[in-house]
Amino acid sequence: MSRIHGWLLMLVLVAAAASADVLELRDGRQLEGRLTGANEDAIRFETANGVVTIRKSEAAALRFGPTDAKPGGPGASEKRAGRADVAAQKISIPAGTRLRVRVRDTLDPRQSAKGDRFSALLATPIAAEGHAVVPAQTVVYGTITQASPTGPLLQQLRLELEELQIQGRPVAIVTGPHSRLAEPPGDDVPANAAETSTARVPAGALLEFRLLQPLELEVRVAR
Repeated sequence: MSRIHGWLLMLVLVAAAASADVLELRDGRQLEGRLTGANEDAIRFETANGVVTIRKSEAAALRFGPTDAKPGGPGASEKRAGRADVAAQKISIPAGTRLRVRVRDTLDPRQSAKGDRFSALLATPIAAEGHAVVPAQTVVYGTITQASPTGPLLQQLRLELEELQIQGRPVAIVTGPHSRLAEPPGDDVPANAAETSTARVPAGALLEFRLLQPLELEVRVAR
């Protein structure tokens, strides 16, 4: 229990008597809904689009609104005031934006085939218009568009991204082919992730893609 943030302990204690109003995330986004569960690793939060699971490291604060607040009463006023500083805003992520990801599984042209899907995690947030629109560790899916066990090194494996998972919803994206980013081995780099001598892409390798088409997302930002 000592691993749970102090504010998260408070949420568990008061959840039975209050409904969640606004969940503030460390990347600046704010979600409206109510708390449905929590443990030492994550919290479950119900929004208008369904229940999402948020890692506790991504959450900054949670404001509650009383369940028995009467229309026009103090509780309702506080709830409206709590939401007044949150607004939905459409943000465009321009073409050319770089997406850096770490692949979850080893990809090998001798074992993979064209059309196979793979998954990865964003290594850095996607930022646009002064906001961190998509946080690091967001799940990303891609496709192997070329896999040849023989031939020139650069033609043996070609990867492209096609989908972001944002709050449990798939968002289609279009990128160019991957480029491999060299990095020195270290404590925060998975074993073999820095290999660059073959077309094989080991689990944990850092890859970079560029958006070929702009991406428009609706996010909630603080005014």
